[in-house]
Formats: sequence, C-alpha cells, structure tokens
Amino acid sequence: MTCDNSYIVCSIDDIPNRRAVGLVLARIDEATGGEVPYPVVLVRWGRRVVGYVNRCPHAGTRLDWEEGQFLDTTGERLICGKHGSTFALADGACASGPATGSALERVKVEVIDGDVVVGGVRLAVAE
Repeated sequence: MTCDNSYIVCSIDDIPNRRAVGLVLARIDEATGGEVPYPVVLVRWGRRVVGYVNRCPHAGTRLDWEEGQFLDTTGERLICGKHGSTFALADGACASGPATGSALERVKVEVIDGDVVVGGVRLAVAE
C-alpha cells in the first residue's frame, strides 16, 4: 500500500491481540479543504490489523456499544451498539441485524515494522 497518502497512526502493540480500538483521525475534505472527523476502528488478530470507518451502514451511528467496546461477546465480530448488527472482521460484511446486505467501509491498513499505517485518504497532520 505504501503511497503518498500513508500515515502511521499507532504501534501494533497499542492494540491488544484479538481486540479493537477506536481512533478519531482528522481527514482533509476534498471539496472544502477543511478538516473533518474520520472515526476508525482497528482490529488486531495476531500480526494482522484490519480497519473500518466507525460508522454503521444502517443507521450512520458509531459502532461502539460503550466507549472502546466494538466486539460481540464471542470477540469474533464487530457489533453496532445501536441496533445490534454484526459484521465479519475479515471483510466488514454484515452477518446479522438491520444492516444485512451491507458492509462497513474499509480503511486501508497495513503493518510496517510494527507501525499501523493508514493509507488511501488524506489526513491532517499536526505540524
């Protein structure tokens, strides 16, 4: 993935294994050039990390059912705290609930030398 729009957002060690963390990054809006919130959820499984925009495709609400709580009781699916839709970790497809037939928006994520790198989007960077 390494491209011009790649940003280190955390260390893989900042995400406990088989857990998810939420981050609110700042994305540059292409239309206005201004900064807009870019909430993401990152899920670690061993040395692999996947990322999704932290927004349920059914209701547009954040997924966390409590702050920092994203996974169902089995720890194998993301769950929307608002309506209970569950999503596969591997591809974000809805497995059950009102969002059935839709999927979470994928965030391009890669682990490079222990750093979690987000790409494919223009983020605001503190100077």
